[in-house]
Amino acid sequence: LSMTDLRGHLLWNVGATSEASAAALTFSATQVAVSGWDQGFMHVRAALAVPGPMDEALPQADSSAGQIVWPEILVQRLSGDWSDLHMALAGHLDGGYGQSLTGDFWLTLKNWKPFVDTLRQEGLVSVQSVDILNAALEHMAANAGAEGAAVMLPVMLRQGRVSLGALPVDTALP
Repeated sequence: LSMTDLRGHLLWNVGATSEASAAALTFSATQVAVSGWDQGFMHVRAALAVPGPMDEALPQADSSAGQIVWPEILVQRLSGDWSDLHMALAGHLDGGYGQSLTGDFWLTLKNWKPFVDTLRQEGLVSVQSVDILNAALEHMAANAGAEGAAVMLPVMLRQGRVSLGALPVDTALP
């Protein structure tokens, strides 16, 4: 992972109680490249917070389970552009062990129709998956009265698996 023009702030509040953030991070980057991907993300912005108190805000090693226990993380904003698609995510990660992590988020997609067309033209996912994705997004946009504009999707993390609403992501991807 590499970031271009990274700017941000880190807040570390050692006196935080359960009513305050023990840590917070805001950053922006003009480009984020992910190793192995041809196309990265542009105009990335994030605001994350870890609620206090401080002794609960750091990842902890559980020697009996041999795993790291992650703290709760509030995702106030995580946004960026991938090709013509603008994505924004907000929600919370409840914390816990790697495969038992849970969280609930809202994913907002803007300008998604050209993105779906790109998926179809470049064969990045199966034709059947693109058709299912397109029909689902069309249906959600129509129900929200936002046909062709932005659409909001519930994203759930359960037992280390990501779902868009009730659809597990790994069933939609090849």
